[in-house]
Amino acid sequence: MKILSICSKNDIYSLARTSIVPASILLTVLLSVCCAAAAVTDLQISPENPYVGDSVTIYGTASPNEVLSASVTFVQNAAASNGEYKYDPGKVSIPKSTTNSIITVKGAKDLTISTKILGIDLHRTLEASAGTATMSMSNIPKGRYDLVVSGKTEGTDPVQVIMTAKINIQADKKGRFKYSYKTDYVPAGEFTIDIGDQTRVVTLSPKTGNKKGAGGGKGEARVIDTQTQPELPLGSLPEVSPETNVTEPNVTEEMMPETEPQSFMDSLSALLDKFLKSLGFD
Repeated sequence: MKILSICSKNDIYSLARTSIVPASILLTVLLSVCCAAAAVTDLQISPENPYVGDSVTIYGTASPNEVLSASVTFVQNAAASNGEYKYDPGKVSIPKSTTNSIITVKGAKDLTISTKILGIDLHRTLEASAGTATMSMSNIPKGRYDLVVSGKTEGTDPVQVIMTAKINIQADKKGRFKYSYKTDYVPAGEFTIDIGDQTRVVTLSPKTGNKKGAGGGKGEARVIDTQTQPELPLGSLPEVSPETNVTEPNVTEEMMPETEPQSFMDSLSALLDKFLKSLGFD
């Protein structure tokens, strides 16, 4: 009986130890996540009350040399007519540091993203689920893109178009970081900026007086680096695919023409050929 009693106690002690270990690991992970989320401090937005066309600058402090993941989200309502909706932001400039661009529509039957490259129309369509559809584009080469968001809708209510750019920002050796978002010809409205656990909502007001207004929303929306980088004379979209269950092409700058001298059209043709192959065209 004593032997059985001792064995039972050992089993209890063993069970207690095995329960404590996972709990300790879980606590460590949770603490690590909390610390990581709280890494960004003193986040500031300038100017506080920007107008269309201003450069909105994000700056603050994080851990030294830390690479921060940030997102800038803009929401626009697209009018519905005859069972269709359309939003044309015009040209969109993508900087090198953009890791992912996401477009979501709510209140629609489907989502179509279209662009034109050298006169060739390219588009992708995704059926909506419960009125919502999302497409993501990753590893997009820096450059300018003509972009149109459109689709079908069941009613006459406006369709909500949500455009998000995910960006990597590098802090310096003192932990300071700075990034600018150019708002030329972007429709007035609210932008949501998320970095770490910090969120800021910026209201972009229309220009007044001698300043041009935002017009109908067609123009040039730009996300730019603080260190200006040269843009491609023409850009083109890689494969646009649903956010999940899709293997996206790994499009990188290595796909650009090498140092061999080429004419402007040869360079564009080579780039177009690579994108068409990534879309499944031979």
